[in-house]
Amino acid sequence: MTRPKDMDADRREADRLAALRRYDILDTPAEEPFDRVTRLTASIIGTPIALVSLIDDSRQWFKSRHGLDATETPLSDAFCAHAIQSDGIMEVPDASRDPRFADNPLVTGEPRIRFYAGAPLITRDGQRLGTLCVIDSKPRSLSAEHARFLADFSRIIVDQLELRKAGIEARRELAERNRLEEEARASELRFGNLAEGSLQGVHIHDGQKLVFANQRLADILGYDSPEEMLALGSIELLIAPHDRVRVRERRKRRLRGDELPASFEYQGLRKDGSVVDLLRSAHSVDWNGKSAVQNTIIDISEQKRAIRELRQNQKILEALADNLPAFISLKDVDGRFQFANKRFEEWVQINRQDVIGKTVHDIYDADQASQFEALDREAIDHGSIVAREIDLAYPDGHTRHVVSTRFPVFSDSHEIIGLGTINYDLSERRRVEEALRQSEADHRALLEGSVMGVVIDRAGKPLFVNQAYAEIFGCDSPDEILSLPTLDSLYQPQDLARIKRYRMSRLRQKPAPVVYEFGGVRKDGTPIELETRSRPIMWEGKLAVQSTVIDRTERKKLEAEKALNEQRFRDLAEAASHFMVELDPDMNLTFFHGYLRNVPEVEPGKSIGQIMLERGFDPAGMQRLFEKIKRRGTFMDLPISRDHPVHGKAHLMLSGKPCYGENGAYQGFRGTIRDITAQIDAQAEITAARHELDLIKAANEAKSQFLANMSHELRTPLNAVLGFSELIKAELLGPVGVPAYVEYAGNIHDSATHLRGIIDELFDLSQIEDGKYALALQEMPLQEVIGEVVSVMTHDAAKAGVSVDTSRVNRAIRATIDRTAIRRVLGNLLSNNIQFTPAGGSISIETMLSMDRSVTIRVTDTGRGIPPGRMSRIFEVLRQDDAYIAREGGRMGMGLRIGRMLARMHGGDLTLESRVDHGTTVTVILPLDGPKAKAPATEEIHDTVHG
Repeated sequence: MTRPKDMDADRREADRLAALRRYDILDTPAEEPFDRVTRLTASIIGTPIALVSLIDDSRQWFKSRHGLDATETPLSDAFCAHAIQSDGIMEVPDASRDPRFADNPLVTGEPRIRFYAGAPLITRDGQRLGTLCVIDSKPRSLSAEHARFLADFSRIIVDQLELRKAGIEARRELAERNRLEEEARASELRFGNLAEGSLQGVHIHDGQKLVFANQRLADILGYDSPEEMLALGSIELLIAPHDRVRVRERRKRRLRGDELPASFEYQGLRKDGSVVDLLRSAHSVDWNGKSAVQNTIIDISEQKRAIRELRQNQKILEALADNLPAFISLKDVDGRFQFANKRFEEWVQINRQDVIGKTVHDIYDADQASQFEALDREAIDHGSIVAREIDLAYPDGHTRHVVSTRFPVFSDSHEIIGLGTINYDLSERRRVEEALRQSEADHRALLEGSVMGVVIDRAGKPLFVNQAYAEIFGCDSPDEILSLPTLDSLYQPQDLARIKRYRMSRLRQKPAPVVYEFGGVRKDGTPIELETRSRPIMWEGKLAVQSTVIDRTERKKLEAEKALNEQRFRDLAEAASHFMVELDPDMNLTFFHGYLRNVPEVEPGKSIGQIMLERGFDPAGMQRLFEKIKRRGTFMDLPISRDHPVHGKAHLMLSGKPCYGENGAYQGFRGTIRDITAQIDAQAEITAARHELDLIKAANEAKSQFLANMSHELRTPLNAVLGFSELIKAELLGPVGVPAYVEYAGNIHDSATHLRGIIDELFDLSQIEDGKYALALQEMPLQEVIGEVVSVMTHDAAKAGVSVDTSRVNRAIRATIDRTAIRRVLGNLLSNNIQFTPAGGSISIETMLSMDRSVTIRVTDTGRGIPPGRMSRIFEVLRQDDAYIAREGGRMGMGLRIGRMLARMHGGDLTLESRVDHGTTVTVILPLDGPKAKAPATEEIHDTVHG
């Protein structure tokens, strides 16, 4: 057994032991108030042993014990030494399984404790003196109602301890008072000295004012010293206002010589205005040669409070007895009733006050009275509890099957002074149990005969299985499944965790699906598909789960095949370019799928069976259709046309198969209608389009030639402008007289540089569009190209106050690329990022590998973003009508266009995402193995703008 901590080393243990000594109760004889509680506790909770245990420094001593002969045990064996360390009830359901107590001698030997429950006895100042505990030799648990009883009775024990202590103190104080009074009469000289040292308050008055008071009285009334009280003068200032008239009248009667009790109670007035209950004893004395009255005052506030609490506890006990679902009575040793609860009154139908003082012979018939008297005598003769189950007929017409318990009531000297009776009606429980047994028998018969599989389990352990359930799993009889330790082996592994979760939810009465499907496994290992409906039930008095199981394996196969066929038909119908139809013999549609542009009758919303396709079709075509139908064979691509006054002429192709019944009667046909109107119309449009395309191609070639020539013609004068502006800016031929000219030369140089960039982009664009731009592919580390571009742009980024982060560039990625082209793409991107990112912003570059052997380069800035209206024109060339570009100092949109074209020449693509005031992300995707390994991306723009 594990021992509690060494409490001798703890200061609080010393305080607790000191508090226990102050109650002066250790090793005292048995007392009826305590024994009454232990008997009642054992009877209500139903345990053979109940104890009031007090914990000393080396033992636990039993002030009251019911069902146990021992008067004490060593502290090392005490369960209660553990219980007093908690505020609530300590419960041990099975001590033999509890590591703290398994090796305890009280567990391994007599009384072979298994169940223990103890409520600590906690005084008003928080000291834990011991416990009220119950013990049984069988494992069990404490119900919530019994726990409340145990806690209430423990507080009653504490109240009894307090009342006992108050009585002892009162007797001591009264004895001391009598001794002092006796000594005071003997010697007035000794009075002063004794009064000052007395445990009682003492004062003397001459009828009007105080002439003497001791320190104890000052303490009782909250004054610092007797002198402070004497300064008040009038004695009435020490009496509560509501008691002054009564005390004054008593004083007058005493002066008249009336015979009055020596002591009386009243309320005193403390210095702070509060009142205190006092016991006052007065007698006449000679004080300095004059007649005076000496009063001895005892503070009885604590005793009065204890009495009030005792009366309250008595009311609580009576209320408990009245509200218990049992007949309760108490008799004296002569068999006369001393108490009966409300249930007694209801059963016997006699006012309980009228049975006080009567015997069972005055209430019941002779046979019942003799039966009750015999049970009473047995309990008294044996001095122990007697319990019997008996059938009793009562005046209300009911015969009750009751468990009748008699228990002797002992005095402080352990003599039997009365007998208690508790009758608990078992009739309803017996009826319910019988109904439950019959219901379970009926239920079992229904389940066994069910054609559906039925199983009842508790936490997976099978309790009942019918023949249908056994056959579902390929077993010959239910016994094969009942012999399994758990049903888990019948479930497919992927469903096991889900089924266990549902099972536990139902046993805990939490939500779980009523109907669900799962996979099972037959005895031969064949997988099956099952559907179950489960619910919690009571089975043999305990909660279990009943499941009705249906084998859905074949149905599942049929449903799967049906769903597959339906899906095949839907897929074919949705993918078909033809209009699918079914017509009856009168040419009315009974089914259709699709929509014919020039046949408005055939569209969603039209009623099946009311659409005649014969109207509007050319007669020659319909004649050909009827001839095909008469031949009873499948026909293909039968041309037919139809005129509509609004939608124009439709050209159709029919294919179909006539359908005939068993009697050979024509039932219609199924087939397809293909609308070839667009194809015929397109033939005419193609000729015109080809001519227009030739004109556009010639214009594009002229444009490209013009751009190439213009870029060549502009470069020569522009290079001269750049050279001369550079000479002036650097003052290579001598100083310039006016400093502003140097600044102007720099502006000319920057503008010319910008213009040359535009000319270079125009030239590259014309080269790419004409197919004259050839890629020089080679495998190289992608990080090198990115590093070169970042190195070149570092100066511009620093000048703009923008940081560039390349920490997420994968150094191990190698790709087959045109080094110059990719540098051009990334250079244009970084130039745009720097230009449109405010100072303090950042640009990040990262690379990622994809499963399709491509690399993604993502360039993200924290700039202004692109307005939604700009995104639709972001890749257009020579669009300067947008003030956004001019305002931001940008060029003509060719950089992004060229970048996308170069990426697609590599077999990749370039896309954008942008959020205004959040920044822009440009994504470049390149195949690792070059353009031959990946087809060029579509020309559609897939860019996202977030406003």
